[in-house]
Amino acid sequence: MENTIINKYQKEGEKAVQQQKLYEEIYQSLRNNKKIQDYYKDYNQESVDVFLKDYAKEKINILEWGPSQIKILESQNMVFSNAAFECLKQIQQKKLFDLQCQWRADLITLEGVETTDDFGIIAEDILNCKLISPVSEAELDMFIDFLNNEDFHGLQSGMPDSMWQLYIAFKKDYEGDPFMFIGMPEWYTYHNLCTGNTKYLILPDIRGEKEYHYIGLADNKAIPLETMTAKDKKVSKKKSIANAEPIKEETVVKPKINYYALGYLSWFVHEFEDKKTAREFKNTGGELNYDEDDDKYDYSMVNEIVSDLSVDGKIRAVESNYNWVEGLKETLHKYQIQERKDAISPAYEQYCMYIENGISFEKMSDGYTLMAQQSRRAKILAGRKIAGEPEDLNF
Repeated sequence: MENTIINKYQKEGEKAVQQQKLYEEIYQSLRNNKKIQDYYKDYNQESVDVFLKDYAKEKINILEWGPSQIKILESQNMVFSNAAFECLKQIQQKKLFDLQCQWRADLITLEGVETTDDFGIIAEDILNCKLISPVSEAELDMFIDFLNNEDFHGLQSGMPDSMWQLYIAFKKDYEGDPFMFIGMPEWYTYHNLCTGNTKYLILPDIRGEKEYHYIGLADNKAIPLETMTAKDKKVSKKKSIANAEPIKEETVVKPKINYYALGYLSWFVHEFEDKKTAREFKNTGGELNYDEDDDKYDYSMVNEIVSDLSVDGKIRAVESNYNWVEGLKETLHKYQIQERKDAISPAYEQYCMYIENGISFEKMSDGYTLMAQQSRRAKILAGRKIAGEPEDLNF
């Protein structure tokens, strides 16, 4: 099994190298296209370059996926299988989150947990987490009840694993002070209603406050601007003047490309691309346009919904709605929920087989959470040193 995983990563690495090479070829081809150069000569060249880089990435997707759009049934089944495992992950994430609340309140200790960021690391490997018990049939039944409850249909299946442990954001949302766009996952809310585990959210964040104290000490080592002496300010001003770029006598401000404008991408493909790319661009659904004024989507989005609903050849009744597009979207949502529920049982059987035989689940991580954790640890230790305390995490 280990060799299979290694081979998989090797193939993915080779594919990434090939895609990067193709990206460079496409990007350079666009940059050297005389027709494109002439058309954009009066535009801000930085915005032109950004657009061409974004478009090069999009073209790779078009060329790779365009020819295979009609062969999606197998991949669709895989999507629902993955979504079923996502349900099992969410069950485990809630159990870990409840432990995090207790750990932050200094009520428990957890093996391998030294800072609050450790929970994000653990969350990225949640199915292998030894701090919590395996998913039980009762827990699975509760999650299925959650899927059946029309008041709780926001599955949030696309959220990165580490974000399921965003304690500060979820607690602020619970206290009525939502943190930006991140709110309490609906599964967490439903679980709390069924179990009474809301009690963990009202516990104090003793450990977190200590960490912020030490981090604050570390961040305040630099001399604030308002405390600088007059001599310091004078030197600072001289450096700023010396490092400043010379002022140009006349600066011509060129317009930036507004390539997010409605229809811009379609126009660019029609104007500068070959027939093959234009055909595959159309095959992949073309440009998905969104009109913010009347909240309506174009037909490419509708076609995508119809395609998803027709993948298995079954006839489905469209949900009643005064807005037929919204009716289609609701129909697709209910279909996806049902497919997830149908896929949960076989996914749970596979999960149990892995657990019983001691087989590890594949870990998915982008490395960002680990870097954040290491940075936070370094600041905490620096703060401990400034406070005259031992440079360790035992506080």
